[in-house]
This record gives sequence, C-alpha cells and structure tokens, in this order.
Amino acid sequence: MSDDTVSDGEVAESDSTRERLIEVTIQLLDQRGNHALRLADVAREAGVAVSTIYAHFRDRTDLVAAARLVQFKAHADVALEVVEQALMAVDSSDDLATAAFWPSLRSPDDEQGRSRRWDRIEAIADARHIPELKAQLEAMQSTLTARATDLARRGQELGMVDPSVDPAAVALLTQVLRLGLALWDLSGDARPTLEAWSALLDRIGGIILVDPADAPV
Repeated sequence: MSDDTVSDGEVAESDSTRERLIEVTIQLLDQRGNHALRLADVAREAGVAVSTIYAHFRDRTDLVAAARLVQFKAHADVALEVVEQALMAVDSSDDLATAAFWPSLRSPDDEQGRSRRWDRIEAIADARHIPELKAQLEAMQSTLTARATDLARRGQELGMVDPSVDPAAVALLTQVLRLGLALWDLSGDARPTLEAWSALLDRIGGIILVDPADAPV
C-alpha cells in the first residue's frame, strides 16, 4: 500500500470533521447571522485550526453555502416526512389535515416552526449573493417539490385530495404558506386572530381535501 493511500478511517474522520464544521457554522449563523460569522470563531468552537476549514471548504462563502444547504434540506425533509407518515396512518381527509397539512400553519407562534422558516429564508437570502448556493438550492427545491407532488398525488389516489386539483400546485401552495408565515412574525397588531386565521385555513383545506366518503367510486 502506498503512503498516499487514504484509509476508510481517515475518510470517516474527514467526513466527521466536515460535518462538525457545518454544525458549528449553523449554530453561529443562528446566533450572529452571516455578516458576523468569522472563520476563527468557527475553528475555535469546532476545536480545530483555521487551516482545517480550508482543507474542507474553499473559503468562508463555501462554508456558509454548505451550512445553508444543510439547514434548508433538513427543515423541508421534516415537513415532508410528517405528510408521508400521515398518509400511511390516517383514514380521512380531516385526519390528514389535522396530522399533516395545517398543524404548523395553525400555530404560527410556535418557536420551532418560526426558527425553521427563518432558517430557510436566510438560506434563500444568502443565495442571492452566492451563485453556487442558488444553483444548489434550485436543484434541491425542485427535488423537494417533486416529492411533495408525489405525496399530493398519493393523497388523490387515497381519495383524500381533490382529484381535480393539480398535485404540483398543492405541493407548492403548502410550502409557500409555511414559508410565508414569516410575514405573520412581522405583522404585529395587524395580524388576524388565530381563530380567524384557522377559519381561513379550513376554507382553503375544503378546496384541496375531500372526504373519502364523498370521493367518486
């Protein structure tokens, strides 16, 4: 074996270091934002030298892009997995709405939900100035929307989603509504009451979802 052969253990250690750097970067981005992020702080929190960062990422921008991608995908995956599990577990469109479609929308003040949508918005904002991140996010979002479309189509096959609506439109609408709740965070006293907001969601749900008992045989 030559001296420059890389062992499986070294590859695993390298991957672990990269993941740790991304993890620390996400934490610091949450705490300070992009503009205040310094590589020296990332290195210190990760317990490595700054040179180690450059062994895994071209520069600060490359590191931030990698962190934003992880954030963006992780939060989207959570939402899609909830819908996927609900489709396998529930027997009616009402249960589907309760378990999957509307919970995060009905609770706009939930801190975890708020953190997730702002993480995604910050990733999109950073992509405006990082072309490589923009391209990666576009590819990732295309894949996520395709997954969501497949779930909406499955809901149609189960008789829970109106067969006359475009499943791709349903997929995009549910994502847009979740992300758009950032405007709720900024609206202050101009926000509607939770009761009025939930009532509107019910009306939207009535367009998308149908009860299996009412579905055509």
